[in-house]
Amino acid sequence: MKTEAGTAAARWLAVAILFCAAGRAAAETVVYAGVTYTVTDATRAPVTVAVGTGVSGVPAIGTDTELTLDIPETFTVGGVNYRVTAISASAFQNCKNLKGVSIPNSVMSIGTSAFQNSGLTRVVIPGSIETLGGDYCFDSCNALEEVVIEEGVETIGRYAFRFCSNLKKVTFPQSLSRIRDLAFRGNAITDLVIPPKVTSLEYGVFSRSYSLTNLVLHSNVKSIGADGTGAFSDCTSLTQVTIPDSVSSISAPAFDGCRKLAHVTVPQLVVDSGITNVFRSAAASLVDVTLSPDVTRITAHTFEGCVNLRRLTMPDTVTTIEEGSFAELTALEDLTIPPDVTGLNAATFAGCDRLWSKWYRTLADTAYDLSDEIADKKIAHVTVDGDAALDRFVLRDGKVYDALVYIENTAATAVTLTLPDGYRYVAAAGKKPLTLPAQSLNLLTLTRLADETFLVSRQKLAVIAE
Repeated sequence: MKTEAGTAAARWLAVAILFCAAGRAAAETVVYAGVTYTVTDATRAPVTVAVGTGVSGVPAIGTDTELTLDIPETFTVGGVNYRVTAISASAFQNCKNLKGVSIPNSVMSIGTSAFQNSGLTRVVIPGSIETLGGDYCFDSCNALEEVVIEEGVETIGRYAFRFCSNLKKVTFPQSLSRIRDLAFRGNAITDLVIPPKVTSLEYGVFSRSYSLTNLVLHSNVKSIGADGTGAFSDCTSLTQVTIPDSVSSISAPAFDGCRKLAHVTVPQLVVDSGITNVFRSAAASLVDVTLSPDVTRITAHTFEGCVNLRRLTMPDTVTTIEEGSFAELTALEDLTIPPDVTGLNAATFAGCDRLWSKWYRTLADTAYDLSDEIADKKIAHVTVDGDAALDRFVLRDGKVYDALVYIENTAATAVTLTLPDGYRYVAAAGKKPLTLPAQSLNLLTLTRLADETFLVSRQKLAVIAE
């Protein structure tokens, strides 16, 4: 009498002989509930199978079959027990009428293009699948609106959800550590929080996320994108972003095409790379830039091309502002220079029309002998304190004083220069200084801007003997 095991063994032997006789090798398939499965290991009990025919371009169900599919963990056909451990490549490719699928925890892999261009509207990826991919596994699923990725998944493969144009919501697990190239390019996600174990945002990973408005990058992120297609390029609804200080590598066009991006916080790395390079065409949309506390220098031409930048917030850690840093920022109207900055010159603010509407044009960044002007200009008074209409600098100890020295042109012949306590006027070399109150080691330099206007710029000068 044949046992069930003997019957199964005979069946495998017969199949093997049949395929050999036909002059080709092929895996056995079995059909259950209208779905084709391919045997991947007949030596196990239960026999392991993968959803799909195993033939490229031939899906597990008919492409015109409309259904919501519940893939079983195990099933029995002809007295043989089977266990589903994989979804093979192209298993449901182009199955537009596949509206839903339930994937059991027995499944450990999903192959290339497994659900590409299918009709799914929602999918849950079980934690048994450590790596999601083969590439393209849910690529171009235009009806897909929600993806839930459960704890245990560590990697999302390349192009996994690319061009899922209606994908609005993705739930990421804390276990996720890698999202590969272009995985979510061209979706409808509005809010995005990058999980803490993801340290690298790869080539074009969230590019063309046209609806993305809120982006949170965890402080563990070390690199953003690769040259070519920026990680967040063409996210045309994104209005603000904070790039954490942890970032040590960033692609030149990381935020290229983010034309609504107005408010950014950036670390030293981005300053060194150049705002225009990192944000490229989006640089023209920036109106407010905040430099993070790690910034110590602003390199030459950092903000070149930021034609709509109105406000720039610098931390007190900044000590160096290089030539041309703010050149041609025609919209810049508010600027506070940190207390330890030295070496400002005319080219630093060249073309800053709104700034100079308050400051006027700079002629030199040298101490100017005010006493020479008394006879010709009949100066009435010079004041540093008390004119709220003037642009302002933080000079010392966090106290705010007016940045400009304003000179009235009247018939008076005397001049009074009022400086904050702890400051005194320093005349140019060889010139007689004015008599001023407040002896101090903290010295102030006056820079001539126009015939009747002087810029106050605090510099660390050597003590000048009385």
